[in-house]
Amino acid sequence: MNFYFSLIVCVFLPFNLFAESLPHYVEKAIQSSGLKQQYVNQLREISFRKKNIGQLENPTIGFEYGRVKNTGITGSLVGATIEQNLPINGRLGLRERGEDEAALQTSFENQWSLNEYKAQLIQTFLALWIQREEISHAKHRIEDLAVLRSYLTSRKFSSPQQKTNAYLIKKKIEEMEYILFENAHLKKKLEETLSALTETTIDNFDLRLKSPKVLKEVFSRITVTSSSIKNFRDSVLKKNNYSLEEYKRKWIPDLRVGYSYQKENVPGGNLGHAIGINFDIPLFDTGKNKSDELRAKRRVLEASWSLKDLQRQSSLSALKEKFSYYLKLSGGSLKEKERIHQKELKKIKDYFLKGLINAQAYLDTEEISHDLHYRQVNAIREIVNVFVESSLETGKDFDLKEVLL
Repeated sequence: MNFYFSLIVCVFLPFNLFAESLPHYVEKAIQSSGLKQQYVNQLREISFRKKNIGQLENPTIGFEYGRVKNTGITGSLVGATIEQNLPINGRLGLRERGEDEAALQTSFENQWSLNEYKAQLIQTFLALWIQREEISHAKHRIEDLAVLRSYLTSRKFSSPQQKTNAYLIKKKIEEMEYILFENAHLKKKLEETLSALTETTIDNFDLRLKSPKVLKEVFSRITVTSSSIKNFRDSVLKKNNYSLEEYKRKWIPDLRVGYSYQKENVPGGNLGHAIGINFDIPLFDTGKNKSDELRAKRRVLEASWSLKDLQRQSSLSALKEKFSYYLKLSGGSLKEKERIHQKELKKIKDYFLKGLINAQAYLDTEEISHDLHYRQVNAIREIVNVFVESSLETGKDFDLKEVLL
């Protein structure tokens, strides 16, 4: 007889395995913001404006009617005129090219606006993550301390030292519960804000950094100033040059061409046709003052750019130091310290239960464990913040998936 055995393998998955990631939530909020549609509308507006600029002005048409008398006979007088303004100094073409530069500048400005909005979103999500981490850790600490307090208060005969220890632990638990209440309130507010922005419920999400090697490569790429800043400035200067060229050509006036017709409806009446050309002579407004104004604005603008470049270099230098500092904290050194401390904390807990040390000594040691945990969590947040701030400084976008697992 043959027996067949079937092996059933049960795989237990964590309940939040399929929870959404932080990059997903950020992208969802950006899609819901309407910023991308706003950019499309801005480009459409510029396109219509460019078309309007390229069109000639509407012609001016006039009619006249009157009475005339010739050799004692009265009759009517009819006439018509049409006049068209023709710009011959090329200002329409210059303005059209100026609108092309305006469209290019809008594309850069829109991307930077997206980056700023994205930065605000990420920092808000980081704040929520920190609150959730602190709440989770605080609950664990309270549960652990509650067990100790229960152990001390369950004894029939307690010494004054044991009663004091129980009281200290009780007050520590109350302090932590108060802080926990504040954290829960802030967590709820952040969740409500982000849920409204993403139009979805914000489930738990984890933040795990990629290897230091990968983080350093991404950071180096972001902290190199983007060509978009230079291209944006070049576009601004081009548009300024087009405006300057337009005022330089102010001495070339518009040409107005007209035709008129007039007829006297009486015997022997006159019939007239006339073609006229006229233009304005720029005796007073030659465009020089406006040209000087544009040059002055350009010098002010270039000076402000130089100052911003110096400020950017200073900020990036500070961010590099900040990145190196928190990268060390988030690495294995702090994790190893926390592991060793947890091991020592377990020993000290045994000493406390045996009455070898008092509650204050144990609480001080437990507080150190909390500080080590918070430093680890905060280091992760600060590293992500460094990428966000660097992106804002250089105008370079980055994907959270480049730095998070």
